[in-house]
Amino acid sequence: MRRRLITLLAVLAAFAPAASAHAAAPPPSVDAVAVATATRVVPTSVFLRDVQALAGGLNRFGTRLQRASAGPAALRRHAPALRRDLAQIRAAGRRMATYRLASAPLERRRRAMVPVIPRVVTLGTALIDAALAGDAATVRRVAARFTRQLDLLRRAATGS
Repeated sequence: MRRRLITLLAVLAAFAPAASAHAAAPPPSVDAVAVATATRVVPTSVFLRDVQALAGGLNRFGTRLQRASAGPAALRRHAPALRRDLAQIRAAGRRMATYRLASAPLERRRRAMVPVIPRVVTLGTALIDAALAGDAATVRRVAARFTRQLDLLRRAATGS
């Protein structure tokens, strides 16, 4: 099971392209408070399931986003599914915020990942909204921030 978790974390890491190593993180979210106060210890299999859901949502979002870039009609067609992918990502992050892991290395990764996930979702939503509105300048600006947050999530997931 541990090998499977490492493989899933690698998949998650591969999704995010390299971004600036010195990107500043926004202030902690409410989820950062939740992750710091989570007390219920769960088996690694629970974390594995949530990482699978997170990685699956991120991979589907990335694939659909590529397909949606074919033009305005494609974007409108894919927008509902993109939003469902973001909801899945958000749900996985919220579940991860409610527990702790007995394994110290995995717990460090979980604690690092949880506060980043809501920022990825918020920026993914803003990216879709800006693209649907045809606001190219905002798309570029949000895409850069989105990429930085994906890189933070990748680094948190891999412990790097």
